[in-house]
Amino acid sequence: MEAMVSAATSHAGIAISSTELCAVRTGAGGTRDSVFRAPLEPFTSETGLWPSLTAALRDLARNTAGGTLSVVLMPPLAEVRALDLPALREDEQRMLVTRNAQRYFVGARGQQLVAVAASRRRAASEPTVVAAASMRLITAISAAARDSGWMIDSIAPAEGAWAAAAKALWPAFAQRTGQLIVLHHDHTDMIHLRDGRVDGVRRFRSGAADASRIAEAINTNTPAAPRVGVVGNSESRKELTRALSAAGISVNGPSAQFLDVAELPEQLAAAFAGPKNDLVLRTDDLRGAQQKRAKRFALYIAAAAVVLVIIAGTIELWGVRRQLRDVQAQRAALKPKLAATLVGRTSIETAYRQLGVINASERTTPQWTVALVRIAEHLNEDAYLTAFRGRGDSVVVEGIADHAASVFTDLEKTPGLSRINAAAPVRREAPNGADATERFTIAAHLGEVPQKTAAAKVAK
Repeated sequence: MEAMVSAATSHAGIAISSTELCAVRTGAGGTRDSVFRAPLEPFTSETGLWPSLTAALRDLARNTAGGTLSVVLMPPLAEVRALDLPALREDEQRMLVTRNAQRYFVGARGQQLVAVAASRRRAASEPTVVAAASMRLITAISAAARDSGWMIDSIAPAEGAWAAAAKALWPAFAQRTGQLIVLHHDHTDMIHLRDGRVDGVRRFRSGAADASRIAEAINTNTPAAPRVGVVGNSESRKELTRALSAAGISVNGPSAQFLDVAELPEQLAAAFAGPKNDLVLRTDDLRGAQQKRAKRFALYIAAAAVVLVIIAGTIELWGVRRQLRDVQAQRAALKPKLAATLVGRTSIETAYRQLGVINASERTTPQWTVALVRIAEHLNEDAYLTAFRGRGDSVVVEGIADHAASVFTDLEKTPGLSRINAAAPVRREAPNGADATERFTIAAHLGEVPQKTAAAKVAK
């Protein structure tokens, strides 16, 4: 076994071949910081177990404290092919291929677990990319991971991981058609990519032995300005690059940042393993685990939303209370001024009411002065008044005149007086031998006297 810089982490990508496990551990910041290798005994489907894989994963867990695994299967443990399938839904295509796996895949033995690439801008006549692996193999890998303390988040063929690597090494591959050449020690894989996804796989002899056929396949798939990337052993890479350049095809090699990881195909596949692969092989257990994680994540999101709502409500309540305190303080400051204003308003209203009473009294009270003036105007010069009394609309006058009868006549001619009558008998008096006079007491009803006429006479 060989281990490079060891670092405890909670995630690792592993590439499993028939004879070796290659793991790339991922650090907390997403950096790939260590590589772990372990030899494997060939898997035998008779027992359904893979003891050497279990031991290798336990060794990996000692260095990484367990966690999650993203598994990729190196050829020939998983096969990827482009098949001409009927225009069915993805799940129906998967069931069709599962029932006829031995017809579509050369190495299929026993029950197969199948993944169908999600359709994207694909015409009905174009083939569908399908991956398959032995169900017994998948079950053995899952058991080995479980027994060694790991949890698997995805199992996929290496072609999907290499497609993800191509997008990272050459970002232009994410939105265009291109070819990724993967150089193994015993063969060469050429993966046709469309928008960064696997669209087909072809296999050739190792190195530059099939350079002419590779050039022909490249020109067939991408005749106009083909984009070609190559990964694998540096010597084989240089040899194939020279051969393709001679055929007029420009080849892109890995940048310095990915030079080490792109040297070995299994290491590159482990480094870019993950559940975002569109050819993930999902068992029932894996689907159940993913659904549980999705539900747990949804619960976390819901709980976080509730907490945020509570926090927002608390902040809103605090703000409302603060505004209420401000309003109460402003009201307290305005209260003395408002009280003074109300007192002033009450005083004004009281004054207006009193003025109204006075005005009403003035309008309804008999005009005694006017009546007295009018009586005085109509009396003869030999008569004068000694008393004047008024109550309601009645008036009583007392006086002395030479002849009381003339006073009655004068009062009957006075405007505003009516119902003239004697309130007491007329008394004749002759004090100290003077001329005799008559003392009278007359009552009358006081009617309405025009204000303008009365005021004018008062002024006169």
